[in-house]
Amino acid sequence: MEKDKFDMKIIDIEQKSFEIAVLMSGFALEILGIFENMSVALDAEIPYYDNENGYITLEIERVYFDPEDEL
Repeated sequence: MEKDKFDMKIIDIEQKSFEIAVLMSGFALEILGIFENMSVALDAEIPYYDNENGYITLEIERVYFDPEDEL
């Protein structure tokens, strides 16, 4: 019975995480809409864990939205 309780909580967390990701995507798109060609230069580093190489840092120089690919 406890397993069902925790499974339901995990599902709830995953649903909320997805909702947050969708909201953040829309927010980022709105911000990019302020800039010419929906593109902005940045100087940022994003650390993340890669299964093959361990922790890596991505260096971000530009963020843009390509309306043709919708990416």
